[in-house]
Amino acid sequence: MLHHAAHDVLRDSVEEIAQTLLDAGLGGSHAPLIQRIRASRQLITFELEPSQLTEDAWELLDATEAYVARLRDGVVFVSGEGIYDAALHPLCKLTRPASE
Repeated sequence: MLHHAAHDVLRDSVEEIAQTLLDAGLGGSHAPLIQRIRASRQLITFELEPSQLTEDAWELLDATEAYVARLRDGVVFVSGEGIYDAALHPLCKLTRPASE
């Protein structure tokens, strides 16, 4: 499913992403990225069931995410994984706490 967020949903989602980076201890090293995320004016979300995707579907999703990021001068946030640029190169990786 594809969602396009604006207004309150956008603000809340963007702040949640920024907080995820802060909680991961990336506030200092990735401050410009957090600022860029907080300045977002739109959020496009792909909601999928990962266990139901084939390898071809994953490749299509990657290509679509990269295309949208290039088209909108954006970044790709993958929950629990990290943030990527429009070429899908990692801008930052989220790490799991050592206790998990």
